[in-house]
Amino acid sequence: MVYYQTIGIWIFFILLFISLISTSIIALYYIWQKYKVEKNEIIDFHQHDYLRKIIKTSVIVRQQERNRIASDLHDSILGKLTLLRFKNHLNHPSDELDKLIEEIITETRYISHDLSPPMIGYRCISEVINDLINPWQEHFQVTYYKKINGSPRISQELKIQLIRILQELITNIYNHAKSDYLIVKLKTTSKLIALIISDKGIGFDINAKTSIYGKGLKNLSNRVKLLGGHYKIKSGKKGTSAILIFSINEH
Repeated sequence: MVYYQTIGIWIFFILLFISLISTSIIALYYIWQKYKVEKNEIIDFHQHDYLRKIIKTSVIVRQQERNRIASDLHDSILGKLTLLRFKNHLNHPSDELDKLIEEIITETRYISHDLSPPMIGYRCISEVINDLINPWQEHFQVTYYKKINGSPRISQELKIQLIRILQELITNIYNHAKSDYLIVKLKTTSKLIALIISDKGIGFDINAKTSIYGKGLKNLSNRVKLLGGHYKIKSGKKGTSAILIFSINEH
């Protein structure tokens, strides 16, 4: 009788142990599933937030482009056309009118080239950058270093945006840096592209967000963010350098 009671007690404890183990496994599984759901919700939130920021940045950048183009058309083309009409009414010499027409054609070509550089999709990025900085030799002593490793396949969109960024940085150097030098360094690998634009000007306070420099840095930040890249600005008494890094595989 005692033997059967002992067996019964052991069976009871075994069943209790199995029940506790099963309950623990079920509880752990439930906790794990809840953790996975919460983790996915967090990931989805960050992805949606990232996409929202990218879309917002894209809208901002496009609006900046429209404003710049509108300004170019108004200040350059429209102004010259108005002057041409005025001189034509006053019967100015034809050679003078012809010179003004030539200036308008040049300005129009420049704006058109700026909107969509010709054959950019078929040319390597080093050639496109070289074409951009060549005209600036009238204003700077230009130095251009390039190191191309392999044959990186850079999308047309990335090339265009890099050109936009480079144009804006060089224009800012011309307008504000008081520098006689422009240094552009390009380095590419199969996965990354790095661009460094430097001057030997007066420098500026990077933290002066209310100044024109702050606005320029905001524009730069928007463009780089749109491309999923990274940038760093160094500025001091010996000049300013902008370092830009982008992943080629993302484009």
